[in-house]
Amino acid sequence: MKIRQNKVASLAATLIIFGSLAGGANGALTFTIDNFTSDNLTIIIPTSSAVLEATGSTPTSSDIFIYPTVGSQNDWILSIDHNAGGAGQIGNATVNPGVFAMFDNNSAVGDIVRATFTSPLVAGDPVTSDITLSWTGTNIFDPTAVDSLTLAWGTDDIGSVWPWGDVQSSTTTVVPEPTAALLLGIGALGLVARRKKTT
Repeated sequence: MKIRQNKVASLAATLIIFGSLAGGANGALTFTIDNFTSDNLTIIIPTSSAVLEATGSTPTSSDIFIYPTVGSQNDWILSIDHNAGGAGQIGNATVNPGVFAMFDNNSAVGDIVRATFTSPLVAGDPVTSDITLSWTGTNIFDPTAVDSLTLAWGTDDIGSVWPWGDVQSSTTTVVPEPTAALLLGIGALGLVARRKKTT
C-alpha cells in the first residue's frame, strides 16, 4: 500500500511539473486545440492563460499566429478557402474574425494561420474573456502533417512572422481525427474487457 501511495505522489508531482512547463514558465498565453480535422481548426485561449508576454522588443501588432512548432512546414494547410469565426478579448482588444487569414506555401512563412484583433495587443494584458479562434472549410488542413502547434504574437520590425514573433506557447499533442479517436476508444475498451476476463 505504501509503495502504491508513493507512486501516486510521484505521478502527481510529475503532473504538477509538466503543467508548469506547459503553461509557460514566464506566464505567457497558453492555448488548447479544441478541434483539428481536415475541415476545421479551433483554438481556445482561456482566461486562466496568464498574460500576453513580450520577450524582446514589444510587437506593435494586433495579430496572433499559429504554425507548426518545428520549422515552417508547408504541408499542413491544403487550401486557404475558409470561413473564420471567433470571440473573446485580450485587454480591450476583441477578436475580429472578419480579417483572419490563412497562408499556404508562403515564401516567407510557409503554412500559417492568422487571427486578428480590433486593436493592437499590449504586453501584460490578460485574457479578459475566453478566446475561440476557428478556421473552417472543406479539406483545408492535413492534421497528420504536424505533431505540435505554436502560438506567437506579432511580427518583427520588417513585418516577417517566422520565427520572429513573440512565442507564447506550444501544444504537445494534436487532437486526432474523429476516426482515429474512435479506433483508440475501441482499442481501450478491448483492453478493459481483456483485463476483466483475465482477473
